[in-house]
Amino acid sequence: MNTKSILFQATGIIVFIIVLISCKKTTSGIDDAENIRITDEGMSISEAQYLSELSNYRFEVVEVFEANDTLMRRFKESLDKESKSGNPYYKNQIVELDQKEREMKKRMEDYHPKGKADWELFKEQFTYDLDSLHREYKNLTVKKTVNHTK
Repeated sequence: MNTKSILFQATGIIVFIIVLISCKKTTSGIDDAENIRITDEGMSISEAQYLSELSNYRFEVVEVFEANDTLMRRFKESLDKESKSGNPYYKNQIVELDQKEREMKKRMEDYHPKGKADWELFKEQFTYDLDSLHREYKNLTVKKTVNHTK
């Protein structure tokens, strides 16, 4: 199974759990904290929401990586057409970007939820790094008037 399929299924399960929980009847005499605390599946509503958000974010990240891959593929094709694929400047830039992307993919794969606060911090830092990487891809792949023939 591919990553998109797994993420899509995980998101569906989490949404199903949230819907199930929200349909649950509340009984009088139980305070709000107890009401939200634990579901039949052993997961709080807020935890299910945060895991759903994590799953959706991972899906969005995969889309950005795919966009980067498309940019790079087209860029390499244009270099081949222009006979510049052997240019050391472009070779180095491509290698650096590929390495950064591999590191980011591993960082995302290795992330394991440790709580909402940790997730928010991770997401903020990762989003910043992902945006920076995507900008680097775009900057490299945009036709420049600078001649990199050194």
